[in-house]
Amino acid sequence: MFLECLLVSASLCNAACAPPPEAQPTAPAHVEESVRAKTPLKAEMAIRIAKAESKPSWRRDKAFLALSAGAYGMALLDITNTARQGRVGRDYIERNPLARPFVRYPVVHYTSGLAAITGANWLSWRMKNSPRWHRLWWLPQVTAMSLNAWGYASSSKP
Repeated sequence: MFLECLLVSASLCNAACAPPPEAQPTAPAHVEESVRAKTPLKAEMAIRIAKAESKPSWRRDKAFLALSAGAYGMALLDITNTARQGRVGRDYIERNPLARPFVRYPVVHYTSGLAAITGANWLSWRMKNSPRWHRLWWLPQVTAMSLNAWGYASSSKP
């Protein structure tokens, strides 16, 4: 089930956020116009640099996939640990107010937890491709992972 959720979310992110295959990276029009007004050799060099910077970074994509796998892993660890604690209200008290209504129904608990991680991954993917937020793209995934790690640590029996 985990592998299916991971593959579905990855394919949705790829389909929703990928540029069309026929689109070629180009420098912005104002950069080309302002640079071409100067010397031709410098203009061509600046356009080539702008095109090279607009290509996707494979290193950031590998980091995105690693953080995505880590976020899903921590969520499953937290949800599974919560499910193994026993009956809610008698054996333990769920401290997470967002997960509290779903704990009694295991299928809904797993689904809502993985949906939350998928949302964090989607937000992170959108931030990674944003010109404004591209430096903080990792923040939603790390936040989701740390919250699930805190949930796992606080719900473990002593």
